[in-house]
Amino acid sequence: MENTPSLCQGYRYPGEIISHAVWLYHRFTLSFCNVEEIPASRGVNVPHESIRQWCLHFRQDYAITSGSDLMTSAVTATRLSRSLSSDTSTTLRQDS
Repeated sequence: MENTPSLCQGYRYPGEIISHAVWLYHRFTLSFCNVEEIPASRGVNVPHESIRQWCLHFRQDYAITSGSDLMTSAVTATRLSRSLSSDTSTTLRQDS
């Protein structure tokens, strides 16, 4: 098996913590300080400035990996809203 270097190699924190912090910031509407509180509640103290730097450095990698997931969820949401609106219009026609 080939030993490929991690994108997070050379950082003080493990890649799991870095990727989770970047995911939290980009996925939810959180500030860097809010993201800082989440690992702190589990005993991992990460300064919000480190989280800011990680988000700037890894944002393109996050966008590439999550782009397909975002498109899938957008298509699913559109289909769901269409099916709900068609169900509502059918119910209204039956009541008339």
